[in-house]
Amino acid sequence: MIATSKVVRTKLVELQRIASFEKNMVCEGRDQGTTVFPDAFCKFFLTARPEMRAQRRFIELKEKEITTTLQEILDAIITRDLRDETREISPLAPAHDAMIIDTSDMHMNKVIEVMHQEIQRRGMQ
Repeated sequence: MIATSKVVRTKLVELQRIASFEKNMVCEGRDQGTTVFPDAFCKFFLTARPEMRAQRRFIELKEKEITTTLQEILDAIITRDLRDETREISPLAPAHDAMIIDTSDMHMNKVIEVMHQEIQRRGMQ
């Protein structure tokens, strides 16, 4: 697995830090707030119940006319989460100073609103 390769992850972290040097950026990824940018001004950890994530993905794939089952997607999500949470290098975990947002029952616009309010609260726009 590429995601568990120390050489690959180390190089990617280096490249991401170079790309962000002296810039304000929005970054997304499972280790952005803990490994890549531990000193970031504002960190969010978005989560949702696996069943909700599977349902969202199922709809997305159906719109692309990709055939699968909801159970196959759910199983894949659970397997990926377990693998990412238990890997040695950059395991999936919220940063100690991240705002954790459970998006299970939230519309995307509400998630953005909550994040925007937190950024404003911290004094950056």
